Amino acid sequence: MGVYYKKINKSSIWFSYYCVVDTEDNLARNLFSAEDVRVLWDNGYLLRGSPYSVHMCRCLKSDEGKFLKVIKKLPAHMDVMGYPYYLKYCSKFRDFMQEE
Repeated sequence: MGVYYKKINKSSIWFSYYCVVDTEDNLARNLFSAEDVRVLWDNGYLLRGSPYSVHMCRCLKSDEGKFLKVIKKLPAHMDVMGYPYYLKYCSKFRDFMQEE
C-alpha cells in the first residue's frame, strides 16, 4: 500500500473500494481513463490550502489487478504533471489521519 491510496474494507461481491488522493485537475482519474481501467468515483473532499482532494472510488474485483498496476504509476505521473510534492503531502495527510 502506498501513502497516496488505501484499500477500504467494505464487504461487496462485485467491488473493491479505495481512498485515493487526487488533484483539483483530476489527474488520477485521467490516468485510469487513459489506461482503460474503469473506476467509479464518488464525490471528493477538497483539502483546504492545497491542490489536492481525497476521493472514495471502487473498481470491479475482476479489475483490481489492473487498478493496482495503474495506481503504482500515479506518483511518477504527478511529478511529471507538475506536482513534485505529491508523495510528501500524502505522507503528511496520512499521518494527520492517524492522529488521535
